[in-house]
Amino acid sequence: LAAIRSRVEVALSRTRSVEEYEETLDSILESQTGMQRVVDHLLLLARLESGHQFTEFAREGVSLPKLLRKAWRPCFEKAEEKRLKVAWRVDDPGRDLVTSVALLEIVVRNLFDNAANYTPAGGTVRIGAGIENGVCLISVTNTNPGLSAEAAEESFTPFWRSDPNGSGHRGNAGIGLALVRRIMNTMDGAAGARLEGGDVVYSISFPATFAAPEPVPEPKVLLGG
Repeated sequence: LAAIRSRVEVALSRTRSVEEYEETLDSILESQTGMQRVVDHLLLLARLESGHQFTEFAREGVSLPKLLRKAWRPCFEKAEEKRLKVAWRVDDPGRDLVTSVALLEIVVRNLFDNAANYTPAGGTVRIGAGIENGVCLISVTNTNPGLSAEAAEESFTPFWRSDPNGSGHRGNAGIGLALVRRIMNTMDGAAGARLEGGDVVYSISFPATFAAPEPVPEPKVLLGG
């Protein structure tokens, strides 16, 4: 709110060109989008903590590779700006995963946002996913921005910041990773973080259920006259 107010006050301090006003409006819209996302996440986290039943998040079939690619799209520009090297290793199970797609998209998007925002410029992000022993595993590995093993685990705490005095990234209130862990608990899964060499690895796991294969139609028998 302070950022929006500051931009409006600067814009109104003197007469400006149409282009300058458009730039200010674009900046305000970007801030509002980030604020809306924070509010949505706060509401969802509160509902999860209260034991709310998510009938609106019905389980449905989804292609795991497609879901991951879709979730990465909003992070693409940020990764380009920071010259991040992004590598994918996603095993396609060949069948649709049956899950709470809306919740899983929130989880994956938050993991991707975290990597895009905090990986140092010129660093590396590696995205992995697959099915092992009936469990879906998704990991996001990125160049460590300076977290200790303890801090990586603490980052799942609501409102946690590595720099308590910093302003943080726009639209980031320390809710995303807390929501990741809470949603995973709701899905009978788990979320964790660990250090691996010079990288930090955020991973989630949950039971994998697949859609039944489409029945193969029986061949038609044509009877001659």
